[in-house]
Amino acid sequence: MALEKSAIGARLEKGYIIRSESGERMFLMPAQFYKAIYESLERVAGPAAKSLMYYIGVNAGRSMARDVARVRSGESSFESLEAIGKLLEGMGIGRVVRVEKKDDKHLIIELDNTLSEALGINGGYGCHLERGLVAGMLSEVLGGKRVVAKQAANDKCLFEVVIGE
Repeated sequence: MALEKSAIGARLEKGYIIRSESGERMFLMPAQFYKAIYESLERVAGPAAKSLMYYIGVNAGRSMARDVARVRSGESSFESLEAIGKLLEGMGIGRVVRVEKKDDKHLIIELDNTLSEALGINGGYGCHLERGLVAGMLSEVLGGKRVVAKQAANDKCLFEVVIGE
């Protein structure tokens, strides 16, 4: 089993345990596992499932960002988006195809080839987990600032990102 250390910063240990660069244990999850979680949340929580997936993404994104080399080195700038993009792509979550900095507090971020798209969740454009991951990772990169990512289009994973204090 080969893992690209540069893509997700993981290493394979004896016994096939995967560890992140910071030493946290990781596991590989089939995409259908994620779909089962989302569909279960929809059955139990109804429309609130979208918010729950976003919130899960935010918390997971904060944790994931700790393993991005630029975060560990103390940089806290929009340039860290490149490292975030590589991590999202390396984990099979999606590919950042557009980043537009409107000003110091507003960004437009577009992903394609997303996990939600591959699984057909909300027609492929219910990118709740993905936008949560982006918000959580950016929050961590920017030193804990409040970051909110809102869906900006119904036909693609396009997010309006607002950075607070």
